[in-house]
Amino acid sequence: MKAQTPSNLQLARGEVHLWLALLDRPEGTGGEPSGLLDEEEKARRDRFDGYRERCRYACRRLILRKILSRYLGLPPKALQFRYVPYGKPSLAGPFINEDLEFSYSHSCGVALYAFTKGRRIGVDLERLTSIPEAEEIAMSQLSLNWAKLWRRLPPDQKNLTFLQWWTQTEAYLKALGEGWMRQGENPGILGLSFLGGGQHRWSDRSRPGGPWSGEVFFPAPGYVAAVAVEAPEYHRKVWGWWQEL
Repeated sequence: MKAQTPSNLQLARGEVHLWLALLDRPEGTGGEPSGLLDEEEKARRDRFDGYRERCRYACRRLILRKILSRYLGLPPKALQFRYVPYGKPSLAGPFINEDLEFSYSHSCGVALYAFTKGRRIGVDLERLTSIPEAEEIAMSQLSLNWAKLWRRLPPDQKNLTFLQWWTQTEAYLKALGEGWMRQGENPGILGLSFLGGGQHRWSDRSRPGGPWSGEVFFPAPGYVAAVAVEAPEYHRKVWGWWQEL
């Protein structure tokens, strides 16, 4: 995953840039990194329980600001954000018409950011761990046909398959700026990427726009991720953010 970032970072149309970042700061690097956060970000940070989670939130927001500043050529502190009802951020203020689209996700001290131009995008990251409620969630969210396939899976494949399906569906919903719905309300997403990883395309006839493409992948040991892009295809580049905050 780790690669040297070019000094003249450019995001061309048709590209998706993915950034992987570690959120836990080494010991002895000082207190909570919050100097660039605006008042709304500080209020969101303060709602987290415990120092570590507040620090992780501050780190992922600072990294977002610093990566965005490299694409936009602006100081990180100058950036302003707005949020849809389910929390997806976008640029606001003087940058509201900027063509840059982005999404990010985090899990257990790791964050994944996705950037593209002129199209909706969503990304999701999950730790590879056992999900005791996977069966219950799958049966309540999957369509009947997909539920039949789920029941036929060998027991040792169900947890990973569930996480692959979950991340791709979450990535798509984040791209839409929406949350989960009840079974049958949106057949365009139920069962999305249910049978594993790799690149794929889909159309959602219940919504304008599209077609969509995406993939499920493993960005780091112990993690699974997915990206969803409102485009028939895309070319992705991947970097790591390892700089001090």
